[in-house]
Amino acid sequence: RPLDAGSDCELAKSLLSPYYAYANDFLGTRCSVVTRQGAVINTTTERTFSTQETATRDAPFSSTLLFTVYYTHNNTALDLFHSTMQMRFLWANMAEQLRLGCGVLGAYTDTVGNDGFDVCNYAGQSDACRHVIEGYTCLPPRPRSEEPLPHTHGG
Repeated sequence: RPLDAGSDCELAKSLLSPYYAYANDFLGTRCSVVTRQGAVINTTTERTFSTQETATRDAPFSSTLLFTVYYTHNNTALDLFHSTMQMRFLWANMAEQLRLGCGVLGAYTDTVGNDGFDVCNYAGQSDACRHVIEGYTCLPPRPRSEEPLPHTHGG
């Protein structure tokens, strides 16, 4: 399903805010939905950050939700958030709550130097896959030879 910058960003914020919003070093968030071509459909912002930026990353699926958390230069809060984002159940809960379809791929990066990683729906989906969330793998289409032939009437 296509992601929605309004409702899906609000849902992502509600799922993640317990892990970042109460840190003294927290400044703000930005959430956007990016189409397959990389154009920003809509951006919502809270607190001190109100600028829109055009995303240049091509989304590997029909749409991608980008959620950014901003902190001051104190790395302790970011290190704590990094540790939280490594919990597999957090990613599984986000996939379930956002009603993501097959082919889901999550990613975490930060600017402090913590290792970035991906959360995949099958082992080997990406080189940086750290966790696998099962149940989101797409079934391949049936080979053409297995497709039923059209019914013809004799006459």
